[in-house]
This record gives sequence, C-alpha cells and structure tokens, in this order.
Amino acid sequence: MKSGWEFFSVAGILATCLLILYGCSSKSGQSHFYILNSRAQTPIAAHSFAKSVVVGPVRVPTHLERPNIVTRTGKNQLHLSEYHRWAGSLEENIGIVVAKDLSRLLNTDNVTYYLHKRGWPWDYRVEIEIMEMDGRLGEKVSLEARWTIYRREGNKAAESHIARFEEDVQGQGYNALIEAWDKTFFKLSEEIANALLKLDRS
Repeated sequence: MKSGWEFFSVAGILATCLLILYGCSSKSGQSHFYILNSRAQTPIAAHSFAKSVVVGPVRVPTHLERPNIVTRTGKNQLHLSEYHRWAGSLEENIGIVVAKDLSRLLNTDNVTYYLHKRGWPWDYRVEIEIMEMDGRLGEKVSLEARWTIYRREGNKAAESHIARFEEDVQGQGYNALIEAWDKTFFKLSEEIANALLKLDRS
C-alpha cells in the first residue's frame, strides 16, 4: 500500500507534466497575423504625376476571401493555415499597397485607395482583379492579375492587361512567403505606373 507522501509525489509529477504539455500546446497554437507591404522607393516619373489616381475596387477569388493564409500543397490541393492569418481584409490590403507603390513611383500624393475617399475627384481609376495568388512555403509564389485603367471622362476603360509574376521565396516560413508576395505586387504596381505615364502622354 502506497503512503500519502508517495501519492502526493506521483500526483505532483503528473500535474507538472500536464502543465508542460499545456504550455507547449498553447505556444504552438498562437495565431500570427500578417500584412502585405509597399516596396516602392524610387520614383520612375521624372516629374510629379499631375493627375489624380484612385485604386479600386480590388477583387480576389472566393477561396482567398478568408482570414486564413492559403498556400498550395499539390496541383489540386490547398492548405488553409489555422494559425497564420491576414490581419484584415486582403482586398483592402492589396488596394492600399498598390496605392502606396503608385504614389511613390509616380512621385505624387494624388493617389488613394477608393474605400478611403469615396467621391474623390479622380482622373484615372485602376481596377484590379486577382485571378491567382499562389504560394508554396519555402519555394515560389505567383501572382496573376487583370488590371484596368479607366479615364474619368465617360468612365471608359483606357487600357487593360493580364499581368503574371513569380518570385522565389527566400527562406522558410510565412514571413518569407509574404515578403515574396510583396515583390510581386511591387512588379504589378510598376507595370500599372508605366501604363499611366504612357496614357497621360497620349
């Protein structure tokens, strides 16, 4: 028959083990939140772009309309991360990042995301439809997007193009994945900025 001290000793060991297991599971179950960031630094416009530009609306595929970050694990298989999430609306984040990139590339403050200033008097509006935003952890990301530029006069499409970009993921984990996507959106913004400059000269 076990003494009372032996009983309490075993109970203490079990309690300690449970606390360690709980601590490990709590740590691994912590959520991490991410945003895309603007990467533009140097203007491509020789002078400040004189016209006003509004970015939006931005649309993403329905499988990306969720807080979970979606990555590809197979040709027809996706993974929705439980603990790695977007900090807010992906559509809004994309719109803000492209607007910031365009502002720096065009050397002007007259660029905004359309949800921030509804009714803002714009000269050009940039609509973006994300057709694919794919990524494999530690490997590659890809972006396919249709952008359309509208002139305010008649609100008619002046130019439209489907852009495709790929970037290697420089490292493991989700931070490296998001940074690679940052680069693809910068390339998208650069293409749009060049199109706006060309349209404004025509």
